[in-house]
Amino acid sequence: MQRLARGGVVFLILLLPATASAQASITGTVRDGSGAVLPGVTVEAASPALIEKVRTVVTDGTGQYRIENLRPGTYAVAFTLAGFSTVQRADIELAGSFTATVNADMRLGSIEETITVTGESPIVDVQNVTQQRVVDHEVIAALPTGRSDRALGALVPGVVGGQDGGVPGAQGGLSIHGSGAGTIMQSGVAITQGFGTNGSNNSLPNMAAFQEVTFDTSAGSAEMAVGGVRISFTPRDGGNTFNGTVFTHLANHSMQGSNYSDELRNAGLRAPSTLRRMWEVNPGFGGPIKRDRLWFYASYRYYMNALSPSGAVFNLNANRPDVWTYAPDPGDRRPSNDSTFKDFTVRFMWQATPRNKIAVTWTEQPQCFCLETISATVTPDASVRRAYTIRNVIADWMSPVTNRVLLEAAAIPYRYQRVTRRLSEFTNPAMVSVVDQGLGNLVYRAPQGTNNAPSPFRDTEYITSFYRAAASYITGSHAFKAGFNFGTQADPTTNFPATQPYNFRFNNGVPNQITLSATPSAVEFNADADLGVYAQDKWTIARLALSYGLRYDHFKASYPAQTLGPGPLVPTRNITLPKTDGVSWHDLSYRTGAVYDLTGDGKTALKVTLNKYLSGQGDGGPFGLALAPANLVVQTTTRNWTDANGNFVPDCDLSNPALQDTRAAGGDLCGAFASPTFGLPARGSTYDPDTLTGWGKRGFDWEFSTGVQRELFARTSLSAGYFRRWFGNFIITDNRAVTAADYTQFSLMAPGTDPRLPTAGTVITGLYNLVPSAFGRPSDNYVTFAKNYGRQIQHWNGFDVSLTARPAAGIMLQGGVSTGRTSTDNCNVAARVPGVLQAGTVWTPLQFCHQDADFATQVKWAGTYTVPRLDVLISAVVQSLPGPVILANYVAPNAVVAPSLGRSLSGNAQNITVGLVSPGTISGKQSNIVDLRLGKILRAGRYRASLNLDVYNVFNNNTPTALNNTFGGGTPWQAPQAIPLARFAKVSAQIDF
Repeated sequence: MQRLARGGVVFLILLLPATASAQASITGTVRDGSGAVLPGVTVEAASPALIEKVRTVVTDGTGQYRIENLRPGTYAVAFTLAGFSTVQRADIELAGSFTATVNADMRLGSIEETITVTGESPIVDVQNVTQQRVVDHEVIAALPTGRSDRALGALVPGVVGGQDGGVPGAQGGLSIHGSGAGTIMQSGVAITQGFGTNGSNNSLPNMAAFQEVTFDTSAGSAEMAVGGVRISFTPRDGGNTFNGTVFTHLANHSMQGSNYSDELRNAGLRAPSTLRRMWEVNPGFGGPIKRDRLWFYASYRYYMNALSPSGAVFNLNANRPDVWTYAPDPGDRRPSNDSTFKDFTVRFMWQATPRNKIAVTWTEQPQCFCLETISATVTPDASVRRAYTIRNVIADWMSPVTNRVLLEAAAIPYRYQRVTRRLSEFTNPAMVSVVDQGLGNLVYRAPQGTNNAPSPFRDTEYITSFYRAAASYITGSHAFKAGFNFGTQADPTTNFPATQPYNFRFNNGVPNQITLSATPSAVEFNADADLGVYAQDKWTIARLALSYGLRYDHFKASYPAQTLGPGPLVPTRNITLPKTDGVSWHDLSYRTGAVYDLTGDGKTALKVTLNKYLSGQGDGGPFGLALAPANLVVQTTTRNWTDANGNFVPDCDLSNPALQDTRAAGGDLCGAFASPTFGLPARGSTYDPDTLTGWGKRGFDWEFSTGVQRELFARTSLSAGYFRRWFGNFIITDNRAVTAADYTQFSLMAPGTDPRLPTAGTVITGLYNLVPSAFGRPSDNYVTFAKNYGRQIQHWNGFDVSLTARPAAGIMLQGGVSTGRTSTDNCNVAARVPGVLQAGTVWTPLQFCHQDADFATQVKWAGTYTVPRLDVLISAVVQSLPGPVILANYVAPNAVVAPSLGRSLSGNAQNITVGLVSPGTISGKQSNIVDLRLGKILRAGRYRASLNLDVYNVFNNNTPTALNNTFGGGTPWQAPQAIPLARFAKVSAQIDF
């Protein structure tokens, strides 16, 4: 019995409430005819959006009231007090977390007398500092976009990320104002793969299951640890009336034109982006199971597409182990990345008592990237197939205990599995993967792994649980919230052997390096605790609304015991690694903001915020899987290779770490292992204990913003703001086996007279190469704070101007301009640890250690217009986006380096890759895209149907969106690697009832 009681207590603690995401509010002040405030006024907000129909509060001693946690919809507000006439205000529109200020003036009279006050719904939020964009079901149905959070978020000025218009996507996250990825949430809990704060999600949302999507882009609350773009999905709940929606669309290659010009062909683009096929069906339906008590909503999405990426062609020499050259197929045959997404979601809502609502949402998502990673730099024979299985169950509960106390809770078990395998048509085990520096780092022949994933073939599973809970105490002048969120995760990954346990690097077809991998291997990351406890308040003092909050975070990780067994290149390996603790961090972060009603009429808001956020921590970065004991053992290494006999076979013992020179006998020169501890029990990296435990050790960023929002006229507002973000707790890796004195500094002349290269013909200084005696020393990589070596900065500064207008029914316009730039500096650190200037294979010269990128400017507009009486819908999306950042990575051979270096490159290296321009200072042309929709609306009773013709990239823009950054190779510098999809049409239909 005692166990049962303890279990019940734990269950109740888990169900302590938290503020749900994207919930709106109504607030205001009630006065009498003399202007004196009126306490004790009963205020009722009524809406069909509320299952309980009406939410009631009472004004406090200052005459103020606040009604929190309101679902999106249209509300009517009534004010009653004995001895006064009732005042009513209708048509208050709420979306996202918007706070509508609705004041009332009550006059003496009979309570039976009702005064109806007319006026436009407030459009300026004079209470909240959070900057957000809400995309509701109506807008999603009207705009010509891909139906995904990435495609919709890409319409927000300042947001970076998203997909081509009309093509839903499920890869990558969104960022804004220099931030990292934020969070993706439903019912206030994270629905991301990996851990809940890493902002990544490979799923494609089932849009029929949601009423609206909210994008918080600045001044987030204390409810989550990270900043950036916070995406919140508001689910549909069914209701007492049967309702539903069905959406479907279709497009194929015959509905597409061409934007492949002779200019692009001559510049080096082998083929344009091509739509093969794309279709979708997305129905949703819900209603009462028992009226006023139990409701359901069920939906299904089946979507597939096949797209041939720009520059991607078949390799005629695929599956030919005796042929090492890349031969692009000149014919019309094109490879495509093929994706299939399915989603079934069902939600049940139960009004258990008048003050207790419980909802459960179940989602199953089998997905297949059946062909993935094909691009201008990855051939089909080097691509992979990924299958994803996602399941989540969200339970949430809400209880307005009194008209001042609100309780909420939610929990989610989330399971995500990813299986990566080779394509069935490219399985010849004799094929060795090749990356060619001179061909723009083209990967061909077979898939290739990375340093953190030594094999491209692996199984990964994320088993995550996430809970949130909080209580709100709401008076007229205060809205106080306190709560917590807590999560755990297990993340086992198994790396399977590639076709071969090594891959080659060529330069214009000539071998120069071998990368060796110690597969198979397995690694696991466990997030034992991601705890956040917060308290925040909103205090309204006359025309000033203050927001302030404090958040405590504790993140703890560990790694279970593991064994690394033998592999093709490590036949005797048998390493047992005990269970190990990872990081254990404690942090405090702050949320502060103020809104001032400048004109006192709720039409002009002056806002200022200062907030500290923590970096998202999942299994990525230096403190995720990289910290696992299995990954601290060196699992990959390189050795330089001179293929003297030209047979493309390393004539040496690859498992022998020493230099081997058999050229005199007709063999090759195989340099020593770059990491001589490859495959051995010795650790290749250790961590500074100060980075792993304690207070204030986690990466963070501060965000400052200030701006003004003004209602220009009814239902139209203009916003302008300045934003600044700066980061801290940078991490570097210092190989303590060498010092700055073990590097030879040299310079070289930037080649050529290309007028596009600002450094052409000038001397590039501050390049480094290890002295020969230091090359091959056992590494002693020490992961620590950059501040231990000097000052390092990363800042973003910029401005946004945006307009939101819904001046009349059937008319909507929103968009604006965003511009900003990033500045970085690691000069002090690089002077002491030159190795930080190397990212991958590219060395950034010391002269570029301080970087001020050019301003990147976006212009984005979206609008809809329904022609009266004709019921014809016209909508458009217009975007002008910055061109790609251009680099000039020069593969400098020994013959160019040796005169300044005074010797050949150490380790028998044949070349070194040098950046010839400061990153971010050269960009491609701005890309301008216009998408258009023409639709006919049909109505019959409760039914509304829209038949649409969408045209994407109306003006057939073909401005390159990716360029070759290798300078002086076999592929021309700045040769286009990707362009937008050519103009194509898509037919779609939607029925709502």
